[in-house]
Amino acid sequence: LSPRLVSWLNIGMSMTLIATFSIDGIPVLLGELLLTVPALIEHEVAIPAMREAQDFFGRSGWSISGMKQKVNLVGPNCAIAWSGSWLGARMAIGELATRAKTRELDPLEILEYLHEEPELRVHQAAFVGLVRFAGKMYQFQVSADEFDSPSLGRVHVSGTGAPAIREFSDMHPKFRIHVDRPIDHLNAPIYHALVLGGMLLRSEIHGGFSAPTLRNMFGGGYEIAFDAGGRIKKLQEVTYVIWLVTMSPGGVTVSPQMIITQRYVGDYLLLRSARLWLQDGVTTIADDQRHVITPMFKSDLDVPLNVLNDFSLQSGLYCHCLLGQTEGSDIDIVGTLIRPVLAGSKVPITFADESGGSRVSIGQDLINEIAQIVSRAAGESKAG
Repeated sequence: LSPRLVSWLNIGMSMTLIATFSIDGIPVLLGELLLTVPALIEHEVAIPAMREAQDFFGRSGWSISGMKQKVNLVGPNCAIAWSGSWLGARMAIGELATRAKTRELDPLEILEYLHEEPELRVHQAAFVGLVRFAGKMYQFQVSADEFDSPSLGRVHVSGTGAPAIREFSDMHPKFRIHVDRPIDHLNAPIYHALVLGGMLLRSEIHGGFSAPTLRNMFGGGYEIAFDAGGRIKKLQEVTYVIWLVTMSPGGVTVSPQMIITQRYVGDYLLLRSARLWLQDGVTTIADDQRHVITPMFKSDLDVPLNVLNDFSLQSGLYCHCLLGQTEGSDIDIVGTLIRPVLAGSKVPITFADESGGSRVSIGQDLINEIAQIVSRAAGESKAG
């Protein structure tokens, strides 16, 4: 284990990442999915970045036990994410959900309850969340860290992933989101949360057993909650595509690396990931994984097996995460291209599941656009 991780374990930090931040005063909530336990897990555990992960931490005494939703919708006006004790968090969030059935929760009531609940002194947990009350959106935190960022506003964060949020805050002014239309102020927080999620997923996929996210016991996937016109919701679906762009004297090579699609069916989060291989102009799929990520509380709706079998990689929102490198050097350029799929518009990347496997079709216009973005970024980096 890294010295930094050992120090975090010694002071008892929660093995997770939950955070709220804001863009132009509009907040968003993000939470990861990984579950770790202080025990050795004997059965196989897979996460999108790798096939087998339960013995990821060797002889440390910790194991990855799976994935779980950590962002909870508590009534129509509140979302709350937890870290720390699952028992304490489940009890507290369950109580707030019960109250939300009979009245609209207000920020003061939430904070008073979480601060005064005696069970949370025994089963300690930290919380960050969003609540809409009297026409305004509020961020709140209990037992979490808090700091002000020039680019992310007031930030609330908890867990071993907290340093990643501070790094994101420092790097944020340098990030560019490439879109085909202006980003309206309501979508801006969602897009910036997608940039963060994509940045962290890139770390897992290319870092493998050296990925700083997994080494610090968080990752797997990222949920996003936001204000949707007066009602707080989770982002229902998104497809992340990880690309590697290699520049050499002979030209620019654009290669898809991995795809991860997240989609909610009722309260369940379905997650499908696959490695992409480009050879002789043909893109094929390998290591196709499908996961059902359960909510904290039992849902009346079960996910039928056919829904999981028919779960397509296609979605209505694409977040293309771009990695660039000069041939023979380390990866040193990143960018994010976000594309919603509008009704009647041409889809530049499509996936078809067939009896012999899955087929991928990528439009040349998309490949050219990605090559131009990374090449332009490389030129600006040299000029700077």
